[in-house]
Parts: sequence; structure tokens; C-alpha cells
Amino acid sequence: MTRYFRAALALLFVLVAVTAQAKKKSSAALTFQEMCLRVLDTLESFDPAVATEMGIHAYDHRLADYSSSSVSHMISSLEKLQTRLNAFGTTNLKPNEKIDLKLLNSNIEVALLNLKGIGWYKRSPYMYVDEAVDGLYFLMLSRHANTEAKLPTIIARMGEVPRLFAIAQKNLRNVPKVYIESAQESLRSGRDFYVGVGKQLTDSFPNRAGEIQAAVSKATAAMDDYSKYLSNLKPGPDTAFAIGKVNYNYLLSH
Repeated sequence: MTRYFRAALALLFVLVAVTAQAKKKSSAALTFQEMCLRVLDTLESFDPAVATEMGIHAYDHRLADYSSSSVSHMISSLEKLQTRLNAFGTTNLKPNEKIDLKLLNSNIEVALLNLKGIGWYKRSPYMYVDEAVDGLYFLMLSRHANTEAKLPTIIARMGEVPRLFAIAQKNLRNVPKVYIESAQESLRSGRDFYVGVGKQLTDSFPNRAGEIQAAVSKATAAMDDYSKYLSNLKPGPDTAFAIGKVNYNYLLSH
């Protein structure tokens, strides 16, 4: 599944190149750079699977938290950060910093639209499947450490799957049939993926077999329960997938 603000977030890695120069800049510029990194960290911490994909491993042990309290806190945090960020204005910013400001604002605005305006976490059952599968896939794929070193975070992330799908069942409303069918199809392949990873890890680390299989069993059981939930979920109208002209144009422009 397309991560809803992965493409925009990826653009922000231009900031990484300039932070190494921060010590050479004025104190005002340093403050701006610190604010940039605060925004980045807020976005990354809310979307741990994307952070892993992008080479940021501080959140490898988690999956996204789409509970109502977490989403509300994220919306509030982004709105406050945007106000503080824009307080810098553009008058005293260097050309590269003006680009950073524009990119950061774009990311914040799209994130707020996805959470507050469109509300994908309430209407896309596929998003939760994507989170579970991508979360494990990107962690297995990452070369920042060997598999043995990554094993604790792999097991921890698998352990997040039951909570992820429990939250999904609380959140989803007015879901179009096409989204339900797409999520169910992905669940089947996602379940096979988890089982396959479990076998691979068990073969490689037989001394951790019990711990690995317990995590896989709980994760796949949660997937099975989620599949049953989706089978019984009453679909919304066929047009429920549409985000509307205003939101669509907003995404294009931001």
C-alpha cells in the first residue's frame, strides 16, 4: 500500500545534509535547524515503519499507534510545531533554509489533512495491514545491523500486531467494499510472510525458537481475527473511497 505521506517525508532528508553545518551557523540558524529536526522526529516517531525504511532505527520496536488519543496528540503537536516553525518567517533564512521551511510545512499540512481532514485511519483497513507487513519487511531488509542484533526489535514489532488490529477494529467506519476486499487479500499474503519470517528466524536461532514462534503465533492470530472482523464489517457506500475535489486538489498543491 502507498504510505500516505512517505513520498513527502522522503524529501525532508535534504535536511540531513545541512545539519552537519549547524555549528558554523548563527544561534538563530541553529534554533531553526533544531526546530526542523523536531518536526522530523515527530513525523518519524508517529510512523515507525517509514522511519525504518528511511534508515532511522530509534523506533524499530514499535508500529504506528492510531488510537484516538495518539492521533489527537499528533494533530495537536503538528499544529503547535507549525506555528513555531512559521514564526521564523523567511526574512533571515538562507535559500536552503527557505526550502527546508517549505518542505516541512508541506509535510505537516499533508499529515494534518490525512489525519484530521481525510482521516485515513478511520476509513482504510488496508492501512493497518500495510503497517504490519511493511513494519516487519523493512526491518528484515535493513542492513544497519545483522539479524541477530535486530532480533529483539523484530520480536517486539511482531508483538505490536495484536494492538494494531485491535485499534483498527475500534476506528474503522463507513469503509467502501473495495477497501475491505483489498485489505483481506493483503492479509492473506501478509500472514504467509509472517509465517515465513518466523521459520527463517527459528532455523537461524533455534535457541530463541519459543520466543519467535510465540510472537508469530500472536501476530497471525490477530490477523485471522482481523480478517473475520472485515468479513462481518458492513461496507459503506461505493463512493466512500472518494476524498473529494477539495482534498484532492489540496494534496496536489501541497
